[in-house]
Amino acid sequence: MKIKPVLIFAAILTFPLAVMAYEFQKEYPEVQTKVEYSKKAIDPDAGNVYKTPFNKMYRGLINISTSWVEIPAECFKVGSEKNPVLGVTLGAMQGCVLAVCRIVTGAFDAVTFVIPPYDKPIMKPEFALQRADQKYCEYFDLYDGQPKPESQK
Repeated sequence: MKIKPVLIFAAILTFPLAVMAYEFQKEYPEVQTKVEYSKKAIDPDAGNVYKTPFNKMYRGLINISTSWVEIPAECFKVGSEKNPVLGVTLGAMQGCVLAVCRIVTGAFDAVTFVIPPYDKPIMKPEFALQRADQKYCEYFDLYDGQPKPESQK
C-alpha cells in the first residue's frame, strides 16, 4: 500500500520537470545536446530486419491482434464512397470479412514464420492499422494528420 503515494509523488514531481524542460527547449533552441555514438553502436537502419523470420512472426501476431481495425476502416471507405448509412451496414459486414481474412493470414504468417519468404505479406497493406489510418485520413480529408492544403483539394 505504500507504493501508491510514492507513484503519485513521482507523477506530481515528474510533470513540472517535463514542462520546464519543454519550455526551456522552446526558449533556447540553440542549446542542443549533440549525441555522439560509439563506433560499435548498433544502427537499426543498417541491417535489413524485414528479411528475417521474426518480421514474419511479428507481422502475423500484429495482424491477428489488430484485425478488428478493418471494420471501422471499411465503414469509412464505404461511407465516403457511397453514403453513411451503407457505410455503417454494408461497410461493417465487409469489414468483418476483411477482419477474418486478416486473422487467417496473420495466423498463417505466425505459424509459418520459419519458412521463407519473410518480406512478402499476403495482404496489402502489410498491417491493418496502415489501412485504417489511410481510410480515416481520406474520410476526414486529412493529409498527414493535418487538413489538406488547398492545392491538393
